[in-house]
Amino acid sequence: MELHGITKANVKQGGLKLNESDRLIHELKRKVEQHENTIVQLLEIIAATNCRIAELTSKRSLEG
Repeated sequence: MELHGITKANVKQGGLKLNESDRLIHELKRKVEQHENTIVQLLEIIAATNCRIAELTSKRSLEG
């Protein structure tokens, strides 16, 4: 099994070289930031949807 350059052989040989570790950390950091941005976008969509639902519910209550 391999996870972004980490293999059982690497671990048995004493781990990754420093530049490989740095590259892996940079890649993981970038992915986390992408996920954070996606989560923010989804929360904004949910908030806008909730506002619209509240507006429609309020309008419907006033009508009837």
